[in-house]
Amino acid sequence: MEGARGNVRASVERRHSNERLDGFLASVLKGMDEFSSLSREKVKKGVLEGLVSVNGVRESDPRRKLRFGDVVESEILPDQRMLTPDIGMDPEVLFENEHIVVIDKPASMKMHPVAWDETGTVANWILAKYPEISGVGEDQLRPGIVHRLDRNTSGVVVIARTKESFAALKEVFQNHLIEKVYNALLLGHTPALSGSISFPLAEKRGTLRRIAVKFPETFLGDMREALTDYRLSTRFADHDLVSVFPKTGRTHQIRAHFAALGCPVAGDYLYGGKRMKGSGIPPRHLLHASRLSFSL
Repeated sequence: MEGARGNVRASVERRHSNERLDGFLASVLKGMDEFSSLSREKVKKGVLEGLVSVNGVRESDPRRKLRFGDVVESEILPDQRMLTPDIGMDPEVLFENEHIVVIDKPASMKMHPVAWDETGTVANWILAKYPEISGVGEDQLRPGIVHRLDRNTSGVVVIARTKESFAALKEVFQNHLIEKVYNALLLGHTPALSGSISFPLAEKRGTLRRIAVKFPETFLGDMREALTDYRLSTRFADHDLVSVFPKTGRTHQIRAHFAALGCPVAGDYLYGGKRMKGSGIPPRHLLHASRLSFSL
């Protein structure tokens, strides 16, 4: 199977022999991200309109039975999908000028939708509040969004208002030319009043989790460098409040690092395991992005 953006070519395998043209093509297109919402009725209409050929010859009968080895080519375009403007939770705007907007993202607010019809995310809010940002960035689902916070992590997010500021911010983040500070309430105590955690991170297949690799010299999978500095702010009987300074920006970096250190973020059910069961555990992980510092 080959193609993208309305130019698709697929060969009929033996197991699809004797299938209808519209059914076969619909199943092929459904497996491609840009066509994932395309209905079989839309495929049928495309065949009737002469947008599909079999073995190089235009075919207008969607009921045509295919044979093993037939080559089907389609010029059917994907649906025009649009992000829905939605104020949703309406986060506080901390700062804005003609280049950027800085917001305080509430916990439980996602950064962007997964499906086109999803609302209530930062991306939907951006489109409702600042419609001119709709064409900024590299993804229509994430207008102006250069970096992300986990859904249940609250705090500071910077959004680009122009293509120029998006490019500049992207370079700042990619080159680690930004200072990020988080506050985290940990379950348990850190081994020192301040320190650095440098375990590389690896994906755990089939899950959302990241593995903090304590012995990288014997680890056989792919892993990425990750560095987190921390400083104790307040020590309680069963918890530590720490300031966290991530030097890299890996997915779940802070959460995975403190869990590996033996003091997971309070309320982190993904990394805290059995320690997050029982009374007194908060309903979400207590991690807050408190400050961003950078120069453009």
